[in-house]
Amino acid sequence: MNSNMEESFIGRLRIIVNQVGSIAALAKKTGISSRQISFYLAGTNNPSSERLTAMATAAGVSVQWLMTGEEPSEGRREIPTEVKEREPQRLDLDLLETVVEAIEEELAQRGGSLPPRKKAKLIRLVYQYHELDVKEGKQELNRRKVVELIELAA
Repeated sequence: MNSNMEESFIGRLRIIVNQVGSIAALAKKTGISSRQISFYLAGTNNPSSERLTAMATAAGVSVQWLMTGEEPSEGRREIPTEVKEREPQRLDLDLLETVVEAIEEELAQRGGSLPPRKKAKLIRLVYQYHELDVKEGKQELNRRKVVELIELAA
């Protein structure tokens, strides 16, 4: 997939993750690990056709829509109204600041750095994990998870 297609795919995958409820819920419905879905969301891995089919089926959308954003002309499956009408996700700037600070601190402790694109993907992934934790009532950033994701990105 080229970069524009990846970004579009990632955006549609985010939509179905939100529709299903969480990365964990999509993982449970599809049999794909949460970690693997996180890699797809980060743009570090691309799903196989079997996994695309499983994710599309779990969300009630067509594989073609998940891959391209377009619906097939025959046998068309409608994108659920709640997905079409969903407002774009708003960033919580305090949450984002916490995530960026934690990543910067961990990178400084390791004496390392990441290229801007990798760092942006890492920030996005840690933000998504932390956002889910906050929704579950866990206010503290999971530093262990930050360290694990930095190690994966490095």
